[in-house]
Amino acid sequence: MGNVLQAHTHIALAILILLAATHYTGIPLHPLLVAVFLTSAMFPDVDILLDTKELSYHRRGTHTLLFCLIYGLAVTIFVRELAYFSGVYAGGPIIIILFILVWVYYKGKLGKSLKYLAGLLVVSTFLCLELSTKTIQITSKAIFLASAGGATVHILGDLVSASEGAKMKVFWPAGKKYGVSIVKTGKTSEKIVYVVIVLLIFVLLYLRGGIVWRIVETIKH
Repeated sequence: MGNVLQAHTHIALAILILLAATHYTGIPLHPLLVAVFLTSAMFPDVDILLDTKELSYHRRGTHTLLFCLIYGLAVTIFVRELAYFSGVYAGGPIIIILFILVWVYYKGKLGKSLKYLAGLLVVSTFLCLELSTKTIQITSKAIFLASAGGATVHILGDLVSASEGAKMKVFWPAGKKYGVSIVKTGKTSEKIVYVVIVLLIFVLLYLRGGIVWRIVETIKH
């Protein structure tokens, strides 16, 4: 899988972008919407499921802005319609769609899917506590932005890890392919990028003066 930026790198990049966005805009968050954003940041690699020989389908249809738009609309419509017909709060349908996305991504492995989902909800709740003093309402617009935005972040990550054969038609159906091979997937360069991103996340969380800051200050004293 030499052309597949690893899931943990995609998620770390999404968290870093979320940190930067909330720092400069002060946008309110919701744990379930953050969970949708982070899951969507790795979901375009679901095209690997279609591969029968050496990633021949990877970075094609699911790595375009058109896919991000359709994917965002599909997630939004699913949540909205399920909430409407079931008469339950949108949080329930969001958890269902999260499970479906993760289950598909992990090729039907139930244990792995549930483990990821549980960890995802913990991380998302923690980020909301750290980054936002207000909770946004779950609206169709918010669901769309979280899902389509997360998928778009995935493409941004892949743009810097694209060898000649892995460049993407981001603006499909326009024919031009985009991407540069700065990061080598699974190699030392990706590990270095991942560590740098994690350190930046830690520093930004510390500077916000929240839970991370209190833990560090407690350790120091």
